[in-house]
Order: sequence, then C-alpha cells, then structure tokens
Amino acid sequence: MQDTLKWDALDAFLPWRRAVTESLRSFHLPSWNVYQYLGFPLHSDPECGAWYPIVWILALFRSYDFYSQNIEFCFHIFIAGYGTFMLCKSLGQYIVAALLAGICFMGCGFFVGNAQNFIFLIGVAWFPWALYYLRQALTTRSRKAALKAGFVVFMILSGSYPGISIIALYGLLGYVIYFIITRYPKMQALDFWKQHGGIGLWVLVSSLAFSSVVIVSVYEALPYFSRSGAISYDLISENPFSPKAFISFLLPFATSGLEGYDWGSGNCMINAYIGIIPLLLIADWFVSKGKEKREWVLLIVAMLLMGIAMGDYLPLRYWLFRFVPGMNLFRHPAIFRAFALLALLLLAGSRFTRILNKVENRFKTLKRIIFIALAFFIGILIWTCPVNPGLVLRVFELTYYHPLSSIHLKVSEHVFIQSLLQVILLSITLLVFWKTKKPLHLLPYIVILDIFLAIQLNMPSTVTYAEAVKTFTGREGQLLNVTNAPQGYNNRLISDNEPGKLGVRVEGLWRNLNMLCKQPYYEGYNSFQFSSFNHYELSHFFHTGMKNKILYLSDTCYPISQMEDSMVVPYHPTNLYAAEIIGHQMKISHSYGVRSPGDTIKGIVINENEIKASVNLHNRRILTLLQNYHHNWKVTIDGVERNQDLFITNHTLLSIVIESGNHEVKFWYYPLKSYLAFYVSLSSMTLSCILLIIYSKKKYSYNEV
Repeated sequence: MQDTLKWDALDAFLPWRRAVTESLRSFHLPSWNVYQYLGFPLHSDPECGAWYPIVWILALFRSYDFYSQNIEFCFHIFIAGYGTFMLCKSLGQYIVAALLAGICFMGCGFFVGNAQNFIFLIGVAWFPWALYYLRQALTTRSRKAALKAGFVVFMILSGSYPGISIIALYGLLGYVIYFIITRYPKMQALDFWKQHGGIGLWVLVSSLAFSSVVIVSVYEALPYFSRSGAISYDLISENPFSPKAFISFLLPFATSGLEGYDWGSGNCMINAYIGIIPLLLIADWFVSKGKEKREWVLLIVAMLLMGIAMGDYLPLRYWLFRFVPGMNLFRHPAIFRAFALLALLLLAGSRFTRILNKVENRFKTLKRIIFIALAFFIGILIWTCPVNPGLVLRVFELTYYHPLSSIHLKVSEHVFIQSLLQVILLSITLLVFWKTKKPLHLLPYIVILDIFLAIQLNMPSTVTYAEAVKTFTGREGQLLNVTNAPQGYNNRLISDNEPGKLGVRVEGLWRNLNMLCKQPYYEGYNSFQFSSFNHYELSHFFHTGMKNKILYLSDTCYPISQMEDSMVVPYHPTNLYAAEIIGHQMKISHSYGVRSPGDTIKGIVINENEIKASVNLHNRRILTLLQNYHHNWKVTIDGVERNQDLFITNHTLLSIVIESGNHEVKFWYYPLKSYLAFYVSLSSMTLSCILLIIYSKKKYSYNEV
C-alpha cells in the first residue's frame, strides 16, 4: 500500500506512536507526553500503543512514520485473515472453506470502513486468535494453548481501542459459558470443574500477568481521566450502524464517498460487506436441512451483535448501557458489527464445509440461489441505469487516482456500479458451476476478485488519501524545517499551513502538529484529557494563563475562589490561584507584584519524561510548570528532591516555591508502579517462553473432551 491512511490514522495515532518509538529509541520507557492538552501520561492510554509489542518491534528499525503505519496496518489485516482461517480449521472446516472465510474477513467492510481507526482493527484482528487458543486450551486442556491465549489477550488490551477490548473480553467470556453449557450434560459437575477449572485458571492468570503493565498504567490514570467514568447515552449512541447502511451487505459502494447524503452515521461506520459468496452460502444454509446447533448459535450471535450495532434504532445497546458493566464507557455502537461479521463468516464456512463434505447434495439449490441473486442484481442494474452510463463507468479507469473527489456521483449511480460488478461476478460463478467439474474449489478465487474490487472502490472514501507516502514525507520534512528553529517552547500552535513559511498545506496532519514538531501547546486531538484541565479550560482566566512558556515565575498566589473574578484580581498571565501552598509561609496575597527583571529561566530542555532549566532568582518566587498535575511528577532543585513541596495551581498546574539564588531545576515524571508492572509483565512472558519450550519438547496426550 503506497498511499497514506486517512484522518485519525495520521492526525492522532501517527504522532502518538512516534512519541512512543522515540522514547524507546532513546532507551526510555514511554511515560509522559508534554506536547498536547498540557501533557498526559502516554503509557496510560492504550490507543497510543505504549506497551504494544508491535510498536516496540517497529521502534527497532526507525522512528514511527508513514511507512511504519502502513506496515502495521497491513500486518493486522493479515493477522485477522490468518486468525479466522485457523479458527475455522479448528472448528472442523475444510481448508478451502477456512480460506474463504479468512479472505472475506480481512477484506470485510469493517476493515475497509474503519481503516482510519486502525486501533479498532487491532483488537478485532487478534480476536479470532484469542478464540482459537481459548477453545484449544479448553478442549485439549493444554497449558501451552492457555499461555498463548493469555498472550493474545495482552495483545488486545495493549494495542486496541478500550471499547473493542471490552467487547472482546465479553466475547471470550461468552464462549466459556457456551462451552460449559454444551459440555455440562456429558459429565458430572465436579468432574467438569476438576478437568477444566485448572486450565481456565491458567488462561486467567497468564492474561493478568502479561497485561499487568496495561492494567496498572490505566488504573493510575483513572482518577485524572475525564472519561474514566460512565458517559452519557447520547454520547455512547453516536455513530450507529443505521438501517440505511444494511444496503452495504449487498452493495458496499452504495455507501461510499457520497458527500451530503445522510446515512445516519459517520461514513466509516456504514460498511458491513463480507462478500457476495458468503451471503449466498448463508442463504443456502437457511433452506438446507439438518442444521447444527452451533450454526444456530452463530446466527443468533450475529443478529444480536448487529442489533446492538444499530445503537438507538433498537433498545439493545441501551440495555447494555444500563445493565452490563463496562458497556457505559465507550462510543460507536457500529463497532459491534465487526464481531457480527466474524460470526456470519464462520457460519458461511460451516455451510461450505458441509457442501464440500457431500453431507447432502445442495448443488442445485445453491445454483438456484445464485441465479435468483443474479436476476435480483440485473433488476437493480436496469432500475438504476443512469442517462449517461459511460460517464459513470469512468470510475473504473480512474479508481487508482481517487476519482470520487472529481466525479460527483449520486446514490443511484453508486448502486448501478456495484450492481454491475455483482452481475459480472455471479455470471462468472454460474459459468464455473456449469463448465467445471469441481466448481466449489474455485469459489475462493471468485471471492478474492470480489473482495479486491470492493476494496478498490471503497478505498478512496475511507482508507487512503490520494497521495503517496513519499509526498507526505516531503511535506512533513518541510514543516519540521520551518518549526525546528529555536522557539523557546512558547506554547504556540503549529498550524497545518504556517502562513508565509510553509507553502503547502499538510493534508491529514492538522491537529497534532505540535507533537510532531515538539512544541508544547494546550490544544490537540486526544480523547485522553484530564478532568482538571477541562476545569481550567472552562475558566475565564484560561486563555490569559496560556500566554506563558512551559516554565514561568510568579510573585503571588491568590485564593482559588478569585480565579473567576477579574474585578478583584486583574488578570495577568503569571497569576496563580491555589487552595494552599505546601510547606511554605508565602502569603496568599490580594495584590499583584511585578517580578524582578533579573529573575530568569534559561536553558529549558525537554527530554523524554523530564523538563530541565536553570533558574536565577533575586527573591523567593513561585516556579510553575505548564503541565497537568499527576502524583507521579517529581521535582529536584540542585539535585535535592522536593516532591513534598509541589502544589496544584489553576486547578491543574504544578508549582513550587523556590528561594533566591541560582538553581538547577528538574521536573520529571516517574510512574514507579507502572514500571514495576512492566517488569512483572516482562518476567511473566520470559517465564512463559521457557514453559512453551519445555512443553514443546514433551508430548502430552490430551484427548478431545
């Protein structure tokens, strides 16, 4: 993939991951990011990938960039398909059926539609592997599989969007319940727990041990995070999978790249295509006999998940919000569709296996279903045929160059184009059935063609920009050259088109440029915001206070109650407001004092997780760091720790009283508990690797339960 990903992928995840890799490449554990919203703990936000092993591996080769992002994106697409393939095989499906399901899942509408939110994709990509190893651990009572299941859970928790992680954990719990219910009648309850309780404990303990660094890091940030508690249902119900979007199951291009058309959701949340062949296999399953219970379970699960994905259109998402723990913490109901699509593909693979196994002769029925589908799409083709089909069909010759920005098509014209493709594909499928001896073995090739065309048509809308990685790299280089001149950390915004300096707009890099240019600022694009920062931001004094550099001096500190009253205390950038000053007798004054011209702050240096400066004072002053307060902040003055003297000003800033004289001051962020948890995780993984080697050398004859 030579083009760059779109929107959030560049605007958010690229800068965050670059900050992580630069910390690692400087031999520091990723901890604090000073460059947006007055700083936040990088290690506490799973979306940044601070503890995600894939980001660490990429850091070995280079600082995270556009190429790294494309590699990571493509890797997870492959992981999703391969995991689905392995899961289908473990369920007894034939290789060709498992291959069909894997290909369709890696190119399904979720991965195409939500490419910009590729942290969503990470959790979904690893979920089939989690199910695969969990099933293997329970059915064979294999400790080796239990350790692998625990590691995959860690991969989901450390790299994915928290909402996806929560859904995935409930999905794994649901499978355990299903396993217990289906196996319980075959053995006594006590025997059941004796045989499976131990291996279940292995999965649980290994998951917790591997993920301890993620759990502790997130836990440490919960008291500060503005969205650590339940959010409103209005916010949660944003971006559902609307009823209109169900057309994407048959015609994915119908929902793509249509400006001004209201789909009832964001355009990245309305694609649920899994390929036309799996849909026909599911239709064939409906009219078949001898359906298995497992297949019914897959259908019911898929229907429930799609109902939840519809958000406010059905009450299911609201019920989860009210009654299920954790389901009140994340937005975007449409993300549930990813797990529904996986269930549908497992059902399609199961049906395909039964046909291949010749359990029943369904070739005639499948042919009839294909013929009916062909007639249906021909009817749509005739109904939506535009006045000038040639103009519409230009989309095929220009797809690579992203014509959707220059050719404005109607919904009916999008439907026409996709219907034409479906007619061609189904005609080829019927031809294969009539002219070849083993038509079913050729279906995966038709599926590959189908998925490829669907991706190519929808890619310009939701996956990539119209320009190559090389072009973006050049623009970023221009931006960095402009902003690398010494700025003194003036708390200024780096815009996406530096007026008079940068001659071209850096498309896609627009709200987090301060992170890329390493210039601290009080804005950015990140859902991980401190509640204390939000409180400060709402005050009338906020924009006055933001005129300071990252370190500044003040003479006086006023009661916090006067922060909103400029009549009592005239606003000045260096004003401080606090409830108390720890360990010193400096009075909370009602008058403003001007600092001595000789008082200076020089040599400000921002390194990984620390800010240093030389301070020269003629009188006792208050030094303030323009960063959010967190209990893990430390401060040393002339090499002596003064952590106990830190106090909070202006709701969220860190301040300390410094005596007169020349001082070397260092503020540094040191999350000791998270670091200890990191070594617990690392030790657990090392021990697990040793155990896996031992288990691989021994042959255990566990029988299928």
